[in-house]
Amino acid sequence: MYSERQDTMRRMASLAITVALMLAAVPAFACRPSTLEPTADCYGWEISGTMEFYTSTECAITYWVNLVQDGDTIAHFAGTGTVYAASPDFSYSSDWGMDLCGDYIAVGWFKFVANEGWGIRTFEIPFTCECEEPGACTYTPGYWKNHPDAWPVDNLTVGGVNYTQFRLMQIFDMPTGGDMTIQLFHHLVAAKLNVLGGSDLSIVPTIDAADAFLMDHHLFSKPKGDLKDMAEDLKDILCDYNEIPCPDDDDFDVLGASPREMLTSPATEETSWGALKKKTQ
Repeated sequence: MYSERQDTMRRMASLAITVALMLAAVPAFACRPSTLEPTADCYGWEISGTMEFYTSTECAITYWVNLVQDGDTIAHFAGTGTVYAASPDFSYSSDWGMDLCGDYIAVGWFKFVANEGWGIRTFEIPFTCECEEPGACTYTPGYWKNHPDAWPVDNLTVGGVNYTQFRLMQIFDMPTGGDMTIQLFHHLVAAKLNVLGGSDLSIVPTIDAADAFLMDHHLFSKPKGDLKDMAEDLKDILCDYNEIPCPDDDDFDVLGASPREMLTSPATEETSWGALKKKTQ
């Protein structure tokens, strides 16, 4: 009787040990991929695949990734992450955290912490990222006055009034004579042409405000006091925008002339509004 009881106890102990060993081995088995594919692109890198066994186990991975451009490491990523083996498919990814432009190589390694026997896996993945084209240059009223063939449109609405290119060119020829509406008009037209040509859209709220001002205080109205100051403030913002340096001024040429050859306001020869109306009729 005693011998049978001892045998039973030994079998139960052996079974308990076996179960304990099996349970201890679950994470290792659950963290063993059957397929694996590291990838990298302009947004980040990723490790994905399928698990040979899967349970509710969380699998820790250790990784090390370098982002290389022209032989230099420009970013380094290292640490420990977690993938879930609750289904066959798994993935772990990280963004570069920066905008990329040009040719790169993602070089790295990773391993599953719970399955050292599975070993370290390495990868080296080249990829190319397109570079965003810089915005179009901005140009001054003088430039647009002297390059009518470069205009993106043949007519333009300014201050609620639609003008043909010919009429706008005539107004460009008008002397400002201390009338802030004329100065504002010149820079408003230039800013609108710049935006239509593809330049930065951040100026649009100021364009809208200048349009509204000229709708309430028409061209040649010579505002005084606070109204004059308001028009001048709008003009100054538009002027700063129209004179933003172009990145390639030195080697860019439009119609045989540098885009900055005319940084001044339009010509200031004396022209009366009555004479202008006769010219444009």
